[in-house]
Amino acid sequence: MDTTRATAGTSTKFVLHGHLTIRGITQPIALDAEFGGVGTDPYGRHLFGFSATADFERAAFGLLWNVALEAGGELVARTVRIELAGEALRVG
Repeated sequence: MDTTRATAGTSTKFVLHGHLTIRGITQPIALDAEFGGVGTDPYGRHLFGFSATADFERAAFGLLWNVALEAGGELVARTVRIELAGEALRVG
């Protein structure tokens, strides 16, 4: 995975480039990520928080199933959003 700064300076936002595989189909994906800060756990270890989001089209992965609704539109959206939030522990 490769990271690229979205803005210059000390910004906490960046773009995380990688590949997403669903049902055997792999496509490139770019996640808009943000560094959430540093904290300390009860054992004195440093924790780093982050979050990231990305949107992708289901059809690019062969996910074509859907149902038309009586009121109009479709049951499942064509675009899917991935939202991640996590923490990393500093080791060493």
